[in-house]
Amino acid sequence: AFLHFLNYPQAEIQIIQTLRQNYPQALGVDRALGSGSTGDFFAFFLLFRYILLFYSAISCVTGITAYAGNPVMNPNQIQLIQQTFAKIEAVADIATTLFYRHLFNLDPAIKPLFANSNMEVQRDKLMTSLRAVVNALDNPKVIVPELQAMGVRHASYGVADHHYKLVGDALILALKDGIGRDMTPAVTQAWATAYEWIADTMISAAHRAKAAA
Repeated sequence: AFLHFLNYPQAEIQIIQTLRQNYPQALGVDRALGSGSTGDFFAFFLLFRYILLFYSAISCVTGITAYAGNPVMNPNQIQLIQQTFAKIEAVADIATTLFYRHLFNLDPAIKPLFANSNMEVQRDKLMTSLRAVVNALDNPKVIVPELQAMGVRHASYGVADHHYKLVGDALILALKDGIGRDMTPAVTQAWATAYEWIADTMISAAHRAKAAA
């Protein structure tokens, strides 16, 4: 409660609590965060703040954020995706049409999986899913359950692991078509990183569901 009173970021509070649970003797945290020595508390407080300053310096130099809300992507990558997605939304019909064209060109064997699908509805679903993921990048855990459910559903439709690579390639190609020169190497890498996380989440869920069946 005292740490919340000091307006500590939640991530810092969690780290302190973890240290308290795992290393109470080494750091004297059992006394510092309990009813013991005030001196011990402020010694630990000072040490912890120096650690945070160290990681802040690393972040400035490398672009890596030590305690970001997204454990996979840094804030700059998230911003790049959100900015470019806004441009894609403006040409959503064209972009999604190009996505499926690229997908079927990359592997014509995929097309029968959509034989009973209304492609206009399918394109809308694609944009809705992308929008949900992009909006959740700052706090990706909120979208994980839906991605897991999608992974299980896709497996029931006949989607295999190797199809995810093709989908990722088609996505990058459609993005390049949609935003042209704005699809810089940094933007491409950001989207590739995001998609890899999406695919891994969906594939893992499908595997767990299959093993449990």
